[in-house]
Amino acid sequence: MNSQRAFILYPSPMHIYKLFENDSPLHVVSPFSSTELTTLGLDGTTILGRIKNTALPVTHDNIEMSSEFMVLYHQAVRDIMCTVPEVVTEASQQENGFVFIVDGRAPEGKDIPKEDIIGIFLVNERKIDASRYRPNPDYRWFTENGAAQMPHEVAIGLFEKFKGYKGKA
Repeated sequence: MNSQRAFILYPSPMHIYKLFENDSPLHVVSPFSSTELTTLGLDGTTILGRIKNTALPVTHDNIEMSSEFMVLYHQAVRDIMCTVPEVVTEASQQENGFVFIVDGRAPEGKDIPKEDIIGIFLVNERKIDASRYRPNPDYRWFTENGAAQMPHEVAIGLFEKFKGYKGKA
């Protein structure tokens, strides 16, 4: 089996919001701007996570990640990336194998750290099987290489996916 990787860069802006819960300040991180949150609302699906200690930098160890956000993020990756021309081309170059969706912050020309692999598509007969997308459980939004850099198409489609999800609630 062959494996290919798809690099599609899009810097992921991080917005920090100060909320109050029972009169106590709560600092959260979201990839959505305040304008976008006006449409989406502010909850576990639109918040990447809660900052544990505001005196420390925002890193993987200093954030309590929202599992709800990550579920929707991986759904967006699965639904959007399987149609991206570069990903389809990678799949067409191998009979059977995998296409790795790699975070844009990953260093080029080196072995990809496991926390920079967003997920994997299974390739059968030169085609991506979107139903066989597997999120990488070791993927981290924040690493020593910085914050996530979403695939461009995911960044564009993420807002619409979240908006659609909110419409179903």
